[in-house]
Amino acid sequence: MTSVVPPNFNQLDTFRLFFSDFFFTNSDITIKWPMPEYLVQRCDSMFLVESTGQIPPIDAFTIDSIAITDAGDRNIRYLLIYKYGCKIIDNVNEDKGIIPTTYILEQNYPNPLNPSTQIIYSITKATEVTLKVYDVLGREIALLVDERKQAGEYKVTWIAEDVPSGVYFYRIVAGDFIETKKMVVIK
Repeated sequence: MTSVVPPNFNQLDTFRLFFSDFFFTNSDITIKWPMPEYLVQRCDSMFLVESTGQIPPIDAFTIDSIAITDAGDRNIRYLLIYKYGCKIIDNVNEDKGIIPTTYILEQNYPNPLNPSTQIIYSITKATEVTLKVYDVLGREIALLVDERKQAGEYKVTWIAEDVPSGVYFYRIVAGDFIETKKMVVIK
């Protein structure tokens, strides 16, 4: 497979994005990332490379998502993410010079988690924000954010010491933006 990843850039960040629901056959995976206008403030380029070679390398500056069908059946377990020309940002919460262009609720990391995880979200304008954790029955387990926030990117840590192993959901409501994601607690 010929890679489109530039070989002459100084590679500063490389990480692996694992998929957690492999035991399901016919499982589809959709991965989204910020728009190029947002990424360009953090790095010179970013590429996603699938480990088995079934999907050609993806230039994250040309599209903002990918859907992988039947990932479990095709044995697609992870993507390598290469970021080149990274710009140093010391603290996500204090990065006042960058205003996101889209609302984003990122997948928590690590996931599965034990005992804590971080959730990053972005809002485009000042608004009331709530971020809550729910169990599979829809009962509220934790209130992580409930306040007015200025436009920006935020990071929240959830410590799940008092909850049993299992599947949980976290949901953000920021103005008209509402999104829910799944996470797994393993003890």
